[in-house]
Amino acid sequence: MWQLITYQTEKLKGTMVGASSIINALDLTIPLDVSGWHRIYIAYWNPSHLYNDDPIIKVTLSDQPAFRIFHERESADRQNSTFLREVFFDYADLTGRNLIISKSNGILGKQMFFAYVKLVPMNDEEVVQVTKDRSDTSARKLVVSIDGASYFHLCEFNDPDDILSLVEPYRHSDVGRVLWAVCYGAKTNYPTTVAGARFRAEDAWPAILD
Repeated sequence: MWQLITYQTEKLKGTMVGASSIINALDLTIPLDVSGWHRIYIAYWNPSHLYNDDPIIKVTLSDQPAFRIFHERESADRQNSTFLREVFFDYADLTGRNLIISKSNGILGKQMFFAYVKLVPMNDEEVVQVTKDRSDTSARKLVVSIDGASYFHLCEFNDPDDILSLVEPYRHSDVGRVLWAVCYGAKTNYPTTVAGARFRAEDAWPAILD
């Protein structure tokens, strides 16, 4: 269940939605009610005084295949102050589209406090530049590596959509290939019949620490 929390900064005031890590909350759809291309920014709160682990904010547009994950590892709070953080999300034509925000739930659930979305209209020149850049795949020569274990400690991974969220940031980038590490070379996190590979649970405990 989401909480409604009123806030006020030096420049604005409003009501944010939030939930602690132990709360399983449903996705929220925010009608944007605009048309044309915009720069999209989101703002969230990372309250250090809650001692509730690092927050995760999952955001997407209504027809995109996966969420974009924002993982705030360190709060900007001080003893006498707390802050909202505004970050860039995407460039997009928002005609007929809504924003969807989601919380990390389950055993590895994280807290989330979503304050607002800011939409900045783009001019024709900016739209041409963005669409031209996205259609040009000649620069997609970078190769990235996703570690075989670390992402399982980030948040829940229960279905294919969760896995898609790990490659979604590369959609309009210069990355042409993703190397996905299954595990640790010849060791796996699941029972396997692959010759030369070994399921880690079959090892003695000291061997797991190598």
